[in-house]
Amino acid sequence: MQNVECRMQNVECRMQNAECRMQNAECRMQNAEFPILNYKFYILNSKMLFAFGVPVG
Repeated sequence: MQNVECRMQNVECRMQNAECRMQNAECRMQNAEFPILNYKFYILNSKMLFAFGVPVG
């Protein structure tokens, strides 16, 4: 009887695991997007500072 319960819990854990993996993949994708956005903002800021005659370090 305990075996049956363990098997059911195992199935539940596997499903949760699959969900976590999907969420993980989403997080990784978002993580990859942020450096690109940061770089775009950095370039934009540099251009704006340059336009105002502020030396860019």
